Amino acid sequence: MQELSTFILSSIIITLSPGPDIFMVISYSLQKGVKSSIKFIMGLIIGLLIHSLILILGWSNFFSNSEIILFYLKIIGFAYFLCLGIVELYLFVIQSQNKNKLNSSKNLIKQGIIMNITNPKVGLFFWIFFPNFLFSKTIIIPFQYIILCSIFIFQVFIIFLITAYFSTRVSNILKVEFLKPINGLILISLAVYILLS
Repeated sequence: MQELSTFILSSIIITLSPGPDIFMVISYSLQKGVKSSIKFIMGLIIGLLIHSLILILGWSNFFSNSEIILFYLKIIGFAYFLCLGIVELYLFVIQSQNKNKLNSSKNLIKQGIIMNITNPKVGLFFWIFFPNFLFSKTIIIPFQYIILCSIFIFQVFIIFLITAYFSTRVSNILKVEFLKPINGLILISLAVYILLS
């Protein structure tokens, strides 16, 4: 069907476009390796599944029209990622002084989930983008959303995995020291992005 073909192409373009999610995947891959990046990607996928469930159950309109809920989501996301960014920079300074490897890759799945859930633009994207690609007058709308969400999440997962793999290869080749504090700066930038979005 033409609608599904257009949807797949549009989804790939949107996934590849610069945004906080793909930047974080690249950042974790460069600094912590592909395994840590995959944990973060799984968190993002779980977040997308939650947004998909909200869309399928018809709650999108409620959430998108509730300014109070969106405001608190922004505040939670801002505070969470600001703290994470500061901790990452602190760990980098401590590691530089002590020359010890510190594990700052914990809870990456949770980070991915919170990043997706607290970014109001992701929810609004699902609510605004997906209805334009309903492809059948005979299939019930919730089932069409299940198909569209499944396609979208699958292509996101594949693209992010490929991105993580090639970013890790670049990291293995370069071994550049200045890459290490980038995570903290990106997390702080993400906090500001969520607050202002």
